[in-house]
Amino acid sequence: MAQRIGGPPKRPAPAGDGAPTIPFEFDPPGSDFESDNLTTQEVEGGQRVTWPFIGKSFFRPDREGESPAVRFYVDLHTIEQTNPQLKIHRLGGFSLGDYHEFFVHGVPAHRAYRFGNVEASFGEGSPLLARLFWNVYYEKYWGEWSTNASLRITNCSLETVEQYVIAAFLEYQKEIGFLPGIQQVDFGQLEFGKDLDTEPAGRGVVRASPVVTDLDPLRFYMAGLNSDDEAACLSFYRVLEYYAFMQQAAQVTALRRDTNVSDAEFTRRTLEIATREEKAPIFRLLGEIATRDILQEAVAGGLVKEARPALLNEAVYAYRNSIVHGKFGSAFTLRSQSVLAPDAEAGVWRRLLQDLAWAALQNFGSKA
Repeated sequence: MAQRIGGPPKRPAPAGDGAPTIPFEFDPPGSDFESDNLTTQEVEGGQRVTWPFIGKSFFRPDREGESPAVRFYVDLHTIEQTNPQLKIHRLGGFSLGDYHEFFVHGVPAHRAYRFGNVEASFGEGSPLLARLFWNVYYEKYWGEWSTNASLRITNCSLETVEQYVIAAFLEYQKEIGFLPGIQQVDFGQLEFGKDLDTEPAGRGVVRASPVVTDLDPLRFYMAGLNSDDEAACLSFYRVLEYYAFMQQAAQVTALRRDTNVSDAEFTRRTLEIATREEKAPIFRLLGEIATRDILQEAVAGGLVKEARPALLNEAVYAYRNSIVHGKFGSAFTLRSQSVLAPDAEAGVWRRLLQDLAWAALQNFGSKA
């Protein structure tokens, strides 16, 4: 659910200058496919679907041999492959020539903004958005079509649309106080709404795993579970850093308690531990928790080429630094996550780092 975020107070709604290019609302709604919102023309191999209001169209390939009900639905990948001018942004929206539209959340009011020749408006989803995504939009879960919101951008190239999406979001936040975001209409998310299987009565109390009592790494781990992919990766990495440091601290404690170590030797070896290369403690920790399954997971995800601990160590360290320290001309790749669609690689890293963080908690965490 959208929450008002910090920053300057919202400013009064401006008077505006005329109606937006794309109406805030549609009557009949965009999902009324019996209306004349869209026109269809039979062409070789399928239909040409056109939204006359803005003169944009796409080719919908036919599904030969299927019933009319089944032929109505064509998957987004197939449509994209047969329309060079069409770009599908995962399950969040589309670009068709110089017109772009995205499902959004955190939009309690309709607004429109103009940036030079480019216009961005927040309103109901258009007939084009409905027609393209009706195969994956389930009103039972996402609400009636007329209640959803979309960001519509006109007169903008595909190469620059992300900048205008961000600009529109920031303008909206300055005025309304809510920061919108792109809503992925992801069917996988619907699994959270499934009914849970019930257990038969008399199952009894199940013995759970011992409780980890180290509060800081637990907080890092919980933060990772409630963050977007890149932020989650950093939170899970902080769990690894915590236990890598605690291993160093344990080494110092062992030296201090060793009566065979002189004061001078204790000082020298303590300095040696403290001044080791930054990545050495992380590599040592990873070497102790990276199981064969984790190594195979890294290979399957394309993060390393071979299931070798040394390759995983370097990959984890490089990925973390690409987020924190990456910049032009540095030793680490500069990374920035698109606001139009999730970063698939970041999702793979998130799962791997979560597994590593959990392994560190279970192997090195203090238990109650």
